[in-house]
Amino acid sequence: SVVLDVCVGVCGALLGGWLLVVFLGNNENMQVFSLVTSAVACAILLWALSLILPGKPDDDDDD
Repeated sequence: SVVLDVCVGVCGALLGGWLLVVFLGNNENMQVFSLVTSAVACAILLWALSLILPGKPDDDDDD
């Protein structure tokens, strides 16, 4: 569902940003890099979730 995707996306973004700060430290110049890393982590987590959870079959009506 959309709510699950949003929750997983937010968690992935927080995790990606946190990992970046842990491994590379924190300074004023890291804001843009942290944002990009968070977006990439969010996308990876959503992609992994789509592989794990079964999707709904397409409802193609050929009537």
